[in-house]
Amino acid sequence: MTTKLKCLSLCILLIGLNACSSQKQPENDSAVEGQTTESKEALQNVAETSAVIVPKAQISPDQSWEKIDEDVISSNLIYFYPEKMKSLNYKEPSKLADDLFFPANHEFIKKQLHLNKNQVLVIGMDGYSSYNNLLIDLSNDEYFKYANNLAINYIRAMQAPKVEPKQEFEKTQDYEERIKQAQQNGKNNVIDYDVEVLERALNSIVPDITADDSDNTYQYDADQELMTIHFKQKSRYSSAVVKSELLIKAQPDLAKTLAENFSRLKVGYVLTAKNNTLNLDGIFFYFIRYGNPDRQNNTSRFYLSPIIKPLAFKQKSAVNASWKTSDAIEEVETLPFKDLLTSPLWQFKFGLEHYLSPETLLQKYVKPEAPKEPETFDYLGDG
Repeated sequence: MTTKLKCLSLCILLIGLNACSSQKQPENDSAVEGQTTESKEALQNVAETSAVIVPKAQISPDQSWEKIDEDVISSNLIYFYPEKMKSLNYKEPSKLADDLFFPANHEFIKKQLHLNKNQVLVIGMDGYSSYNNLLIDLSNDEYFKYANNLAINYIRAMQAPKVEPKQEFEKTQDYEERIKQAQQNGKNNVIDYDVEVLERALNSIVPDITADDSDNTYQYDADQELMTIHFKQKSRYSSAVVKSELLIKAQPDLAKTLAENFSRLKVGYVLTAKNNTLNLDGIFFYFIRYGNPDRQNNTSRFYLSPIIKPLAFKQKSAVNASWKTSDAIEEVETLPFKDLLTSPLWQFKFGLEHYLSPETLLQKYVKPEAPKEPETFDYLGDG
């Protein structure tokens, strides 16, 4: 073939290809589009994982949590030490979602606020009432310490072999095999201490923050668009009290909504995890609209404010303790407010650095001696 013929053939081929490409393209197959979307979402979910606070390899199996009885739990601590969950005794396998479960509507709210895996949503448990008097208290680090201890103890307990006692008609060999299998199950079930575990711990141990207390008030300056909100949290029997004072920028429509529904408002916090610390992104308000015909539709029955960065945020707290003579409600009134926006709390390091283990607590705890019985008894009456 001559050079001219080769060039002619090449031109014809290029013209044909160009004609094909210039034709109207077929519409995208919806099934293919769906698969593409799912693939993108899957890749996004893989990339968006919770940051690890302590790798599971650095967390040893539990040896002593079940030995922490009521006396040790309450000894020399402002709040009781986290109690071991009964579900962890012989449960196989332990499941995070069942043991440290999120409050109702937690995942719905988190999705509506478009939070990522390393943003922590704290709302507490609806109507939760516990013996430990713990509240969502950001005026000190006790709340963070408690959640940190609980999270690490939980993972340690997951690793510990869960073996029921040897049965009457069970052979020793079979019993030993059960022990080996339980040890292997513990290794298989263990998880990292990540932001999700911390988020579950922070929510599962405290009640939600409501504005239905008579001491809760607000003031609004329409000209400056500034709203000041005072709210109080109280534990069962008012053994612990947290008072908060909040200043936010609020346009009239937002302020009116909050004011008209003030008695049923609830308060939530959004925190960002970074380098094993938490930082305050902002607060938000939410409430449930009653009488809504579409009760199954969370979007229509829920009011959810945007996340608001406070202009000022102050808190103070008090708790009853065995060594205190004052009542928490009386004591909190005598204390100054603490500025939360510049608080050292945000430097608190979650992880092993501030972990109080059951073993350490048992070493510090001195069990009181039982009173000795008198050698002689004085009897009343005749004879």
